[in-house]
Amino acid sequence: MDRRPAPLYGAYPSDAAEIIGQHLASGLAARRDSSPVTVFFRADDIGVPSAAFSRMIALFQEKQAPLCLAVVPAWLTQNRWTAIGEICDREAPLWCWHQHGWAHRNHQKTGKKSEFGTARPGARIRADLSRGKERLQNIMGAAFSAYFTPPWNRCCPEALKALKDLDFRGLSRSRDSQPQSRTLQEMMINVDLHTRKEPDSAGCLAGLAAEIEQAARSGSIGIMLHHQRMNEQAFVLLDELLDMVVLQPLVKPVTFKDLFPSD
Repeated sequence: MDRRPAPLYGAYPSDAAEIIGQHLASGLAARRDSSPVTVFFRADDIGVPSAAFSRMIALFQEKQAPLCLAVVPAWLTQNRWTAIGEICDREAPLWCWHQHGWAHRNHQKTGKKSEFGTARPGARIRADLSRGKERLQNIMGAAFSAYFTPPWNRCCPEALKALKDLDFRGLSRSRDSQPQSRTLQEMMINVDLHTRKEPDSAGCLAGLAAEIEQAARSGSIGIMLHHQRMNEQAFVLLDELLDMVVLQPLVKPVTFKDLFPSD
């Protein structure tokens, strides 16, 4: 797993939060709809408690900001779930613990990485999705929510069908992911905080600010986090960003459960 911080956090601009705040305000001002913009934060690759994980949880608790946590089933053990319970109230409405693949392992021999891509037989895909859900339900109990985030934000048509058959209520992937699902509610990520591809800090900041403005214009902001790649400056920016959305009356922080509650 790549744990390197994005270039933005290596040469962190002192005015980064101000620039992002300006773009958020511009996006909100450009909307014709007066209803609040929803925003969810999704933290990926959850399952192993660490100092960075604890710090991220503490920050969201301090701000009383909800967080969707994508848990890798093969990584989570009963002991680790118990340790997470010492960090936070696992059943608090602030959290949405949901499934993140099975083992976060790439099975594509060519092309972009995917755990549930076209290189695998449908039966294997279905088996991994099923045992992942069963494992999380057994360990987490009532804290588990039947939503799904595929590793690398990718999954094939066979996986989409299996998710529906296994009674998942929703799917979270990157904006414009293909193939689209006609049967599952989708919670789209359109802002990436920590796995940015720009080669330098200025490019990262410009790209991030543009994503936030465009997402605000759309009426739905989905922000992806990777706590393993966060350094001190990444926590500073997350702190400032949480203040922006929690204190902004035109923005409503939510989890997947708020967007698409169960029947």
